[in-house]
Amino acid sequence: MDYDGDGDLDILTGSYTGELYLLERGDDGAFSRPRYLLDENGEVLEVGTSVTVEATDLDGDGDLDLLIGTRTEGAWAVDNVGTRTAPSWASKPRPLTTKSGKRIDGSNAHRADWDRDGVADLLLGSERGGVRWHRNEGSDDAPVYADAVELVAAFRYAEQPKQGEAPAGPGYRTKVHVCDWNADGQLDLLVGDTQSVTYELPPLDAAQLAAKEALRPDYERAKAEESELIKERNAFVRARQPVSEEFQNRYDAMRERTLPVIRAWHEFDRERHSTHGWVWLYVGKAGGAAVAHAASALREVAKAGPTSLTAVVSPVDAKPGTLRVTVEIRIDDGWHIYCSAPEGYTATRPAMELPAGVVYSTQWHAITEPVPAIDGSDATWFEGTVTFACEVTVANGATPALWVTVDLQACNEEMCRPPVTLQCVAEPRR
Repeated sequence: MDYDGDGDLDILTGSYTGELYLLERGDDGAFSRPRYLLDENGEVLEVGTSVTVEATDLDGDGDLDLLIGTRTEGAWAVDNVGTRTAPSWASKPRPLTTKSGKRIDGSNAHRADWDRDGVADLLLGSERGGVRWHRNEGSDDAPVYADAVELVAAFRYAEQPKQGEAPAGPGYRTKVHVCDWNADGQLDLLVGDTQSVTYELPPLDAAQLAAKEALRPDYERAKAEESELIKERNAFVRARQPVSEEFQNRYDAMRERTLPVIRAWHEFDRERHSTHGWVWLYVGKAGGAAVAHAASALREVAKAGPTSLTAVVSPVDAKPGTLRVTVEIRIDDGWHIYCSAPEGYTATRPAMELPAGVVYSTQWHAITEPVPAIDGSDATWFEGTVTFACEVTVANGATPALWVTVDLQACNEEMCRPPVTLQCVAEPRR
């Protein structure tokens, strides 16, 4: 894109950490070293995590503004308060919303006239995969965006391919661009993605099983030592006291001792993961858009990778018409899910779509106490088995079918899996 209207093409790019960079083409045709984009006050321009950027005229005033997508913080506009040849960026980005007031989300945001009515719409990829379209019901200089229509279905974890298989469709963290790929006059979609492939190593042989058993005592001692120090660290956190230097030194020493043992233990794990990406082409049809509008599909699974979900519902004593819903998430050894997540990651959140006549009487709350993250961040996470609960009131006293969904993201010391949504029905407690 021509950043400053001087007739040559420059490079504008986002980044994982949130900064925007400009590589300006010089008179010799070479690009300059990347430099931060600064706002009108001279501060580094930042909006979110894992940002993408598109320079486009969002308000019809003839200069280029910035359209920004993020992994989890929604889509944003940064107004150009300068000129076409001397851009200057507003210090307060604007969150993009629909006419009904909903935040517009997207891991990238792309502006194109999808329905060919003469005004530019918004098309967005997503952290959870798929492509969504927000029709512009206003004008180019005063856009009014409708609620999202799904063009490409969201990623379904249950359909994740195994090693050596080709995926059936786009994965997660999608990026979308509208073009006429085959020059037939129809609009096509290019969709990039990320795919995390799970595969199994051959079973452990007798020597490997013996080596694992020989390591077990050291591993169990390492985990026990780690658990005790985490409890001690939690005492500081609960008391709202800073972690002492003496404790931090002991903790760091423990990590240095135990980490090689823990990593050696996990080398015996048979499930492995590799991450890569694909680019998908959706070719337009004569007289219609490239992709038929698809109904949104919820991942109807109760297990994904190292996590599984169960739920029960039971009457509450002394509260006629009140039911308690209890959710249990089991997490494989060596993995964790987030209670409070750092930027760019997914916190664990249970939810229910309540049928008619059922209302919440208490909100969801975690019964299991989270532990502070061991990476020094403000995040907290769960390990082992996690329990959430809430109460609902039922008008007719019956026990309706209650479907529970939980958004979560599982990580270990080596990687984070893509966010997933687990779903199950709350079974009556027996």
